[in-house]
Amino acid sequence: MSRLVGAPNPSSEDEGNQQRAPNRALDNALRVLDLFADGPKMLGITEISRSVGLDKSTISRIVSTLAQHGYLIRSEDGRRFQVGPTAWLVGVRYRLGLLLAETSRVAMADVLRRFPGTTGYAGVRHQHDVYYVAVVDGPEAQTVHLELGERTPMPRIALGRAMLAHLPPDELSDWLVHLSPKDLPERFSTRGKLLDELDRVRRQGYAVNEADHHPDIGAVAAPVFDGDGSLLGGVAVDFPMRDASPELYAELGPAVIATAGQIQRILTAFTL
Repeated sequence: MSRLVGAPNPSSEDEGNQQRAPNRALDNALRVLDLFADGPKMLGITEISRSVGLDKSTISRIVSTLAQHGYLIRSEDGRRFQVGPTAWLVGVRYRLGLLLAETSRVAMADVLRRFPGTTGYAGVRHQHDVYYVAVVDGPEAQTVHLELGERTPMPRIALGRAMLAHLPPDELSDWLVHLSPKDLPERFSTRGKLLDELDRVRRQGYAVNEADHHPDIGAVAAPVFDGDGSLLGGVAVDFPMRDASPELYAELGPAVIATAGQIQRILTAFTL
């Protein structure tokens, strides 16, 4: 199926980033963390220094910083290190993202059959963007939609607003500090209008697109949470705006919420 991409293409930005010199300190820290992926459970300064080819004083600073942020933890004698809870949590979130993608492909099949001409999406938050982890075509799906692996500014689409509405207040406040006006759709062209919409999404349980990002596409989206109630991502179903009606939004909204709940129950069972 040919597809017309409706999202900003980040390729030019990515190409520019690839041309920049890597951050040496960060590169060294990641090389240290790599040692713990398949190596011994605990490593000392001398072993790490020998493996990555850096002097012991540099390694000492790196592991101290990683330990301070929870990526490593010290042994009782303070001489050796092992993977810490922060690194574990990052891995868990990645695994949950993969499970979200696989589960969504199955769980969205029913709602897509009930509403021919629709396409399903699952996405996770990536900084200020929605990152698409699953794209599922329903019967008679349209050819104008977003592609797997693309990113779209969160305020511009229902899927992003469904997630924004359920961020913890402190995270939302931090996010708003860096909000770019160019990322706001016309319907929510100011921060105040966006916040009012997020309040409505919380009350209603789902967010809607009314050609906010692509002139021919509408959508309904709902958040997906993990077992402890933390926001994991979201799912959305889009459709041609020519089919949009109050009745469609009213029927599709509860259906998408039910699909998100089904995905959440499956993910919770997987992670117990």
